[in-house]
Amino acid sequence: MAAFNSARREALAQGLARGLSLKAASEAAGYRSSTSRTRGRSASAAVKARVEEIKEAARWAGQDDLAWIFAELMRLAKAAGKLETAAGMSAAKGLLAEAARLRERLASPEASADAGGGGWVTPAPVPKLTKAEWLAAFAPRRETANEPE
Repeated sequence: MAAFNSARREALAQGLARGLSLKAASEAAGYRSSTSRTRGRSASAAVKARVEEIKEAARWAGQDDLAWIFAELMRLAKAAGKLETAAGMSAAKGLLAEAARLRERLASPEASADAGGGGWVTPAPVPKLTKAEWLAAFAPRRETANEPE
């Protein structure tokens, strides 16, 4: 779906997608404060679809290569599912799992804005442990209380 021809309606959808309240988005779009009309506009299927489209575009912002990879994984999963064989279903399951994993790695628009707009959330670095520290933290331990005497 493309942007609305009406600049005010597009501004309303943009505001709602950014998380503004209905009243704030309406005022920013230049609509008068008629609550019932504004609710009707925001409840329309076209506005809801545009808001979701804007949110989806923001989610993939700056990551066009990942968007292409995700779309290709979904296309391949659909094709594998149409084979209607055990191998096809197994392939579709694996492709969908990989697409879901990729999707989870993307930061929400709010998180990427808080992190400086990078899009990816960088995990905290793993501390380097000496062998003795690692063994103390993760080595199997013997339970002495359960052993017979």
